[in-house]
Amino acid sequence: MVRMMMMTGLVVGAYVAGYNEITHVEVMEMVENSMTYVEGMMEYAERFREEANSVVETVTETVEEVL
Repeated sequence: MVRMMMMTGLVVGAYVAGYNEITHVEVMEMVENSMTYVEGMMEYAERFREEANSVVETVTETVEEVL
C-alpha cells in the first residue's frame, strides 16, 4: 500500500513538473533546499527541547528545596 502511494506521488509529481516545464535538476535543487530547511528546523526543535528540559530540572530542584 505504501509503495503504491509513493509511486502515485512520484508519477503525479513528475506530471506536474513536466507540465510546468521544470527540469529534474530544478526538482533536485528544490528537494535539497527543502531538506536543508527541515534539518534546520529539527536542530531548532532539539535545542528547544534541551532548554525546556533544563528549565524543568531547575524548577524541580527549586520545588524540592522548598519542600
